[in-house]
Amino acid sequence: MTLERKAHSLVGACARLLPVSKVFFQHFRRVPGIGFCLAWFGGTRAVLWAVGVLSREVLGPFLPVQEPGAPFTSNPWLAVWGHWDTRWYLDIATRGYSAEPVPPSGEANYAFFPLYPLLMRSVAWLLGDLFVAGLVVSNVALIVASVLLYRLVETEAGRGAAEQAVKYLFLMPTGFVFSGVLTESLFLALSVAAFRAAQVGVWWAAGVAGGLAALTRPTGVLLVLPLGWLYFSRAENRRQWPRGVAALASVPAGLGVFMLFNWHLAGDPLAFAHIQKAWMKSLSNPVEVLLRGMGADLPQLRVGAYFGVAVLVLSFGLARAMGFPYFLVSITGVLIPLLGGQMALFSIPRYALGAWPLVIGIGKVLKPPWDPVVSAMFGLLQGFLMVFWSNGSRMVM
Repeated sequence: MTLERKAHSLVGACARLLPVSKVFFQHFRRVPGIGFCLAWFGGTRAVLWAVGVLSREVLGPFLPVQEPGAPFTSNPWLAVWGHWDTRWYLDIATRGYSAEPVPPSGEANYAFFPLYPLLMRSVAWLLGDLFVAGLVVSNVALIVASVLLYRLVETEAGRGAAEQAVKYLFLMPTGFVFSGVLTESLFLALSVAAFRAAQVGVWWAAGVAGGLAALTRPTGVLLVLPLGWLYFSRAENRRQWPRGVAALASVPAGLGVFMLFNWHLAGDPLAFAHIQKAWMKSLSNPVEVLLRGMGADLPQLRVGAYFGVAVLVLSFGLARAMGFPYFLVSITGVLIPLLGGQMALFSIPRYALGAWPLVIGIGKVLKPPWDPVVSAMFGLLQGFLMVFWSNGSRMVM
């Protein structure tokens, strides 16, 4: 298809969708909490973007390039949102999966799950730029996640708790990662969507959202545990159990689909796990990894260990405020990646975003005068870490 025909096709599609989109936006404005969520999204992204661009301009000329393949876009205003694993998602979206490891490290792109790069490629068909497409996917997912979180908490604990949860979601110390060309915001949106669907009793939707999360990140399959707990604790009798099993079977099925693809591609259904050795990861005791990390020589490893310990301490401390299913999500979000050993500590500040239920517990527990103090501390810490992120540091990767 020529560029001209493609443009005509796009214009025609937009014209046909105009009446539908008008109705959609009229209803979209009435979604509870949408204004609050958009205000926090716009405010935090504007500040973080300014911090990222300015710090890159000031510090960039004095720092060596640390990231393989960076920068990932020629646009200096957008470059701050690409970091480390961004290169792998761009690679998959560009040329698809390959069974050939990349020399000399032996790394391979089938270590990364497919839903995010697939969405990038789909959006890039309209926008013409994969990096921009990734930004669109990530930030739309973040907005959707915040609105779903608002509705989830509002139904459980009221409007005040919902606003607190959304506020702390955007103030999480590494919350800037949600807007990067990475999977965190998509995984967040699908995870919250699964819990929201379970909350309103639409279990097939909960299973589908969980299955898509399992196609986004390997820890997505673990959503079957809290979702299963919710279903079986609410089922009135055992006759309803087969219905719940059938609905939630989509969660492990998502991982199963990728395993089948790995088998077809590399002859090993667990190739995505076995290739982790190329990143010097090996099966380890998570507690031992944290203890050793806190005494490591590299500051990046110590920071990762402190993040991991902080998440676990908060998870146990806020378990009652969150509830058991959310507690499961929080602790597995950190403990499972730590099974990969010491090298996983480099990414724990990012993986800690998988412990998103903590914002529900923090929002419920913190009251004035501590609430504004903690909010300010989180905001300042996020800005501080954004400087490292923007300049390719291994502090958050």
